[in-house]
Amino acid sequence: MILPPPPPPNAYPYTPTPTFVPVHPRPWLSLLPHPALSSKSTIFPQLPSPPRDPTFTDEFTLTTHVVPGAYPRVSPDVPLPTSPPFTGNSAERKGRVKELTMEMIGLQARHERGEQVAQGTQGEKDVVWCVINRFRRKRLVRRGKEGKSLTLFLAHANGFPKETWEVALRALLTSPAGELIDEVWAWEAAQHGDSGLLNDGVLGGLFDWADNARDMAQFFLSYLPDGADAELSTHLPRLSEQVTRSRKESGLSRRTLVVAGHSFGGATSTLVAKEFPALFDALILIDPVIIQNTKFNPVFNTGTVTGAISRRTNWPTREEAHKLLKQSPFFSIWHPDVLAAYVEYGTAPSAKEGGVSLKMSGMHEAVLFLNVRVAAEAWEQLRELDERIELRFVAPDKDRGEVTSNGLGGPEAFAVRAWLRLANASNVDIKGAGHLIVQERPLELAEDMAGFLLRRYGTSHKALL
Repeated sequence: MILPPPPPPNAYPYTPTPTFVPVHPRPWLSLLPHPALSSKSTIFPQLPSPPRDPTFTDEFTLTTHVVPGAYPRVSPDVPLPTSPPFTGNSAERKGRVKELTMEMIGLQARHERGEQVAQGTQGEKDVVWCVINRFRRKRLVRRGKEGKSLTLFLAHANGFPKETWEVALRALLTSPAGELIDEVWAWEAAQHGDSGLLNDGVLGGLFDWADNARDMAQFFLSYLPDGADAELSTHLPRLSEQVTRSRKESGLSRRTLVVAGHSFGGATSTLVAKEFPALFDALILIDPVIIQNTKFNPVFNTGTVTGAISRRTNWPTREEAHKLLKQSPFFSIWHPDVLAAYVEYGTAPSAKEGGVSLKMSGMHEAVLFLNVRVAAEAWEQLRELDERIELRFVAPDKDRGEVTSNGLGGPEAFAVRAWLRLANASNVDIKGAGHLIVQERPLELAEDMAGFLLRRYGTSHKALL
């Protein structure tokens, strides 16, 4: 029997919700099969990166899979702007970056006001694809009375490939809590990493975060296999409509699903949990981009847009990339193994520029920083989330004292966020971490996640074999 540890005290005591002006979250679009997928001429893409070593730990194997994104899309189909060539810090380039930032902000503002900015939406003709890493226990064990497998789903922050989770994940799976987990899926949003390579030329200059939520929801409802016991093909088959309807109403018949979402991934995961609560058993929100509407601005930090457009994305070799990034104040505080994974799996050989380039362009990262309406929608919807779903909020170090990196809005805003829904919720802060908890303090994050899983599942999901 795996005994759960006692619950630690909350880092943030109860904080009442202030008054706010509602944004009235938008209704969901239906999730339909893409018409192109019914055509015999449809080409299903191969994985854009070389296969990984299938052995992740002594107990878990690693494979990579592809699923189609949601259809229809919310994001309008507008051209992706072209980043000015990287020439260092020249005044001319800085001026062009500033102009481009203001043009993109203006386009986003018109879209936010409901003005028509495009004739159609992204992915109407070409399918949007999402790539996912699967970590599966080599020898499954029977669990409790219901026999459900504990499944962990990881949703990343803006700008980071799915592999940056792996330092924390390895620590989690080799901890006592790892014995409870049968399967982990590390998600990659449409512009990121290998997904971004597959969607080159499909995604444009505006992206609604609701599409990432809908992409994840479609995976849970129509592509996630019933159980963790089977080996799977690269392209996961779509399940029957009967299964999808059943999951909407009753959840996953053979799985207990825990979703961990960081930043952008936390906000979009919240939307999925609110729309399809039967799927979720617990939600771990790691400094999620969930922002009160009274302080909400369509571009809450113009500096992040400018920074993403300005950043260098190409180097002669991965070794040179690692050397230069390690010297950057932004990357130098990361755990060294996470930085190594970012360089190894977040870059690919560039036919256009030579050397290696980030799989996700700085322009796509900037586009995601533009659209944070979902942040305010998630703030409202979190208050109404099904109380059956346990919430665990993970905050940056509240005593770190750096305004720009001490979470979104600082400790006061996080305290409100952590108590938007009073029931069945707890919180913690990770000492020494800023907003990028997964990148900066992965081992400490894994320790807290392990404690949470042991407390919630250590007895009800104890192994019988």
